[in-house]
Amino acid sequence: MSLEEVAKTLTVMIVEDDESNQQYIKEIFIRKNFHVVLTDGGADTVDLVKAYMPDVILMDIQLVDISGIDLIKEIKSYSNLRNIPIIAVTAFAMQNDRERIINQSGCDDYISKPFLSKDMIAMVKKHIPVLKNVN
Repeated sequence: MSLEEVAKTLTVMIVEDDESNQQYIKEIFIRKNFHVVLTDGGADTVDLVKAYMPDVILMDIQLVDISGIDLIKEIKSYSNLRNIPIIAVTAFAMQNDRERIINQSGCDDYISKPFLSKDMIAMVKKHIPVLKNVN
C-alpha cells in the first residue's frame, strides 16, 4: 500500500500558534491524505487530544498562552494519552536544545524549523507503526 492509501485512516494533530507555520505543516499532511486537526495550543488542546485521539501530535514549543513543554507534560500525564507520539517542532536548533526539550517534556522526538516536507513526513512515519514499511 502507498502512504496516501494508509494515511486516509490516520490523524495528525498540529499544535501551532503561528498561522503560516500551521498552514505549511497542514498542507504537507493534507497532500498525503492524512486527516488533520489544528489547534493554536489554547486551553482546549488537551480536550481536543482526548476527542480526536490522534495518531501523532506535532507540538510547537514556543506557544503564546502556554509552553509546549508544559502542554506535552500535561498530555503525557493522562494514561490514555501517554502513548500518542508527540514530536516537538521548534526553532530551537542546537544539539543541547534537542536534549533539553526531550528530557524536560517527555516528547518522543524533535524536529527543528525550518524543515523540509520530506523530513517531516519521515519523522511522522518513524513514530506511527503502520507507516514504518510504507513508501
